Amino acid sequence: MNSPDTTSKASDSLEPLYHRVVRGSRLSLWGETTARGVLGSSLAFAGALLVGRSILGRDLIDSGSAWIMLGASWLVVGAAAWWHAGEGAMTRREAALWLDLRSDASGRVVTANEITEASAAPWRSDAESRARGVIDVPRARWSRTVLAMALGAAALFATRYVPLRALAGGGQGAITEVLQERLADVMEKLEVLDEEVALEEEERAELEASLERLEEAIQDDPDIEATYEALDRMEEQLAARAEEALADAKAALESLAEQQLDPSRDASGDAAPGAASDVRSEERQAGLQAMEQGLSDMALAELSRLAAGDLSELSKDDLQRLSAALESAMSEPLSALEDAGLLSSARVDSLQNSLKGSPSSFKPAGELRELSDEQLAMLGLCPDCGQEPCDRCASSGEP
Repeated sequence: MNSPDTTSKASDSLEPLYHRVVRGSRLSLWGETTARGVLGSSLAFAGALLVGRSILGRDLIDSGSAWIMLGASWLVVGAAAWWHAGEGAMTRREAALWLDLRSDASGRVVTANEITEASAAPWRSDAESRARGVIDVPRARWSRTVLAMALGAAALFATRYVPLRALAGGGQGAITEVLQERLADVMEKLEVLDEEVALEEEERAELEASLERLEEAIQDDPDIEATYEALDRMEEQLAARAEEALADAKAALESLAEQQLDPSRDASGDAAPGAASDVRSEERQAGLQAMEQGLSDMALAELSRLAAGDLSELSKDDLQRLSAALESAMSEPLSALEDAGLLSSARVDSLQNSLKGSPSSFKPAGELRELSDEQLAMLGLCPDCGQEPCDRCASSGEP
């Protein structure tokens, strides 16, 4: 009967060789799988960036994020490949067979792996010597992995930094057409802005010159990314100019509201009592009527200047009448700016509420803010909204 020590020693004599072959097979499989995965993920990532630049005309992510995402994808591929290699690597028995075939041991290594009796010692020694002579064990070919990573990085570099016109080839005409459509849209917004706001001649000329330069660049050989960024900036500039006109209109309306709340202004329109005559009143009414008739032909900036101007000759009733006319006149340019995408619906609604005399927009202003509720009531003004009469407060039962 064989002793346990002899059997264990005989069984473990080839163990380092088996382990060496199993580990080499796993590393080899890991390297090949990683190379394929790295190349595939890199090409897919670069393709996504290329599609984004072709369709949207801009990069989906910045350069730093692109390289970070590519590196992260390689780490994920490497981890998945290592798990796959563990599933597909040689087993101990397959390693014994591989050693047997490589050493031309005629089955001695396979038998040594399965039979550990001491009686097999004579031929076991020959099997071990043959197996130890095998030098070319499985090993990873890291050159393939490095080559795949280099190709992946080159693909990302090409799709991220090479001008799109160099990659697009025959599709350059379609890209130019898209840019021209975008330019036409910006030009249309400029026309709407000038018509509804009445830009200064110098300001309009400067904006038109910028658009002409963009048009020439598109016709020549455009840099897609730079052109889209320039068009974006131009749209932002036009929208900012529309917002400025909106702010001017709101400020003018607030000034008009303050004049309506002036306690020194009487119903006849004279700031100093007794200064008006019937003839002067008729002239004032005729002038107001002519002003109302001309409001529809004014741009938003002109209406704002009118509302913020000197209206000291008008009475409270005249100012209320003018406010109603301004509401009708300002609604059209505001709607046009909204339809053109230069103003948001929320911003337009906010000003239109002001035009309608919303109490939240016509609070007591100027020196009236310093008066108490009792003092406002003595002037015939509502303490809540500062208007006379106050239909909202009367309908809600408030004093």
